[in-house]
Parts: sequence; structure tokens; C-alpha cells
Amino acid sequence: MEQNATRLKDAEPDSGQNLSVTGAEPRPRISPDAEPTFRLDGRYEVMQIVTNGLMLVVTAMATIFAFSALNEQRIINRNQAEMNRSQLELNTLEKERAQRRYASRVALWSDDSIPLHSDPNDMTDVYVSRLQNRATVPLTSVYLAVDLGTGTKFHQIGDIRPCSITTIRLGIEGGDTDGYRTGQNIGDPAVYFNDVVGSWLMDRSGLRPQPLPQDVTSLVDRRIEVSAKPGEATDCGSD
Repeated sequence: MEQNATRLKDAEPDSGQNLSVTGAEPRPRISPDAEPTFRLDGRYEVMQIVTNGLMLVVTAMATIFAFSALNEQRIINRNQAEMNRSQLELNTLEKERAQRRYASRVALWSDDSIPLHSDPNDMTDVYVSRLQNRATVPLTSVYLAVDLGTGTKFHQIGDIRPCSITTIRLGIEGGDTDGYRTGQNIGDPAVYFNDVVGSWLMDRSGLRPQPLPQDVTSLVDRRIEVSAKPGEATDCGSD
């Protein structure tokens, strides 16, 4: 009796053991904080590498295209700026041409082919020039500026009619020409005049917009007499 009781006691499981009903080994406990681990298949790794490479190629091509587009836009902007500058220059030239359409048809020159008139009882010439106006509009407030040996002085010519060549004689009453140069010995002449567009100066340097000096009346040589005889000019019009 005592031996059977002992065997039954030995066969009872301890309260601290966790045995499976089927007799299998106990399962390991998984911590809730543990991260799951996965094993990548070799083919997936190759596909991932190829995908990354394609993305790099696409990014590089996009960068190249963006740079090419930026460079092309820069060229377009530069060409546009050059076209705008050329158009502005063309407009400026057209504007200047429109302003000069009458004044550019005026000419002044010394005429040594005309003999200087000398008469002690009349006027002794010291300078003869011709002023041509081939424009279809008159010239107003015309002044001839020339150095006859006493510095550059102004001589009022008056108005010049359209389509005319005016012979201008500068002379001194009587024969007292002391201190004056005559003929080719005088300085380069210049003419100031107005037309319907503006005020102009024509001298050895060419034609340019410029009004009369404000003190022109104080620069007039009172001893000089002006004689202006108009004649006909051909080829009149506007440039």
C-alpha cells in the first residue's frame, strides 16, 4: 500500500511545470517589442537594384533636359534683346531721318568764282557765298556765322524761300576794309536756320540740331552789309 502511494505521488506533475498536452516541447515566448525580420529573395534584390538604377538614369536625363531648356531659353532671351536693340536703333534712325527731311537739303559754300565787287562810293565785298535750299519749305531766322578777321561774327540773312539758291554778299560800305580778310582767306562759314521741324546748325562738321546763341544780337558785325539775291534751284523735295 505504501509503495503504491509513493509511486502515485512521484507521477504527479509539479505545479511550476508547463507541459504540453501532446507531450511537445514548450513554445518560446515572443516579446511584443521585438521587430520582425524578413529574408529577401535574391531576385527581389536584383529588381530593386535595377529600379534604383533606372531612377538615377531618369533623374540624370531630367536634369540634362532642364539644363538644355534653360540654355535654350537664355539664347532666346539674348536674341530677343538683340532684336529689340536693333529695332530701337532703327526707330531712332527713322526718327532722325524724319526730323532732317528738310534740313538735309540745305547747303552752304563759298563761291570764289564770283568776283568781289569793290567801289569806294558803294559797298566793297569781303565775302561771297551761296546758300541752297532744295526743300519745299522756307528757312527762317537765317544767320551766317563767319570769321572775317575780327573773330566769328553773325550776319542776319533773313528768310530763304523754298527751291532757291541765294547768293550772299558780305561787304563794307565804302572802301575801308582794314582788318578784314577777303575771299579764300576767311574762316569756315556756318549757317544757323529754322525750318518747320526745328533749329539747325550747318558747319564744316555737318548738320546737327542747335538753336541760335541767346546773345546773337551782340555778335552781329554792324559794319557788314548783307545782300541776298535768290535764284531757282532744281531737284526740290524732302529726304
